[in-house]
Amino acid sequence: MTTPFDDLPAEVRRANWGWFGDPWWSFVCYDEDGRLIEEMRKPFPAGEHCLLCDAEFAEGDSGQAMPAVTTAAGTTIRHVHKECQLMNVTGGLAHLEGRCSCHGGGGTPAMTLRQEALEVWRRHQEETCERRPGRRAGTPDTRLHLS
Repeated sequence: MTTPFDDLPAEVRRANWGWFGDPWWSFVCYDEDGRLIEEMRKPFPAGEHCLLCDAEFAEGDSGQAMPAVTTAAGTTIRHVHKECQLMNVTGGLAHLEGRCSCHGGGGTPAMTLRQEALEVWRRHQEETCERRPGRRAGTPDTRLHLS
């Protein structure tokens, strides 16, 4: 399958949506055939802060570049932790546990955004492995699972 992004030069795609750190199983780091997309690996953003949690990137972190529009910098490329990106899509712990305002509750555990994102990631990895026996967390699985 091709997309309009396939015609962009690799350096443009890498700058805007590339990944850094150790690869993790996702279509950010792997293609549909399970091949590591090495040409999308970018240098580690040392000294930068995550767009979503504002924590400085530390050794061992992995994540992705993404275009962002901010009041301070206008349109720019920022980087996000992979865990923060997941939490941005799935919701935080209160949402996942049915305690958020969507479910008539409120509040998030007494954690930093980064700590909460790491816990959401841990739980997601644990649940994914439970549903797919024999699969280790973070390893490529090219089968499409909709359940």
